[in-house]
Amino acid sequence: MEIGEFDTRIMFNRKVQEKDENGELKKRLAPVFPCWAEVRKATAKEFKEGEGRSTRITFVIREQQKNKIETDMVITFNGGNFEVIETLPDYKNKELFLVKGELFEW
Repeated sequence: MEIGEFDTRIMFNRKVQEKDENGELKKRLAPVFPCWAEVRKATAKEFKEGEGRSTRITFVIREQQKNKIETDMVITFNGGNFEVIETLPDYKNKELFLVKGELFEW
């Protein structure tokens, strides 16, 4: 993996609830940390299964980050929000971390 392939900035967020001025709970995304990533393209099979719409994206990031990545986080990328649905650390080389995200409406 070449460093130059990490060419996309993404933001990891947490879902939080806050009370507004009327005392009602409102959901929002609270930024946790940004990082550089490589965005993997969908395979032909994934594209076909999604009926022409790819709603899942795999992000490749460096293993060492400021915060631990958890499956309750949300990735903001290219104007969309992707729930983290799966992570795969690189136990052998401890260099890369794969994060699979699924697009959702917020």
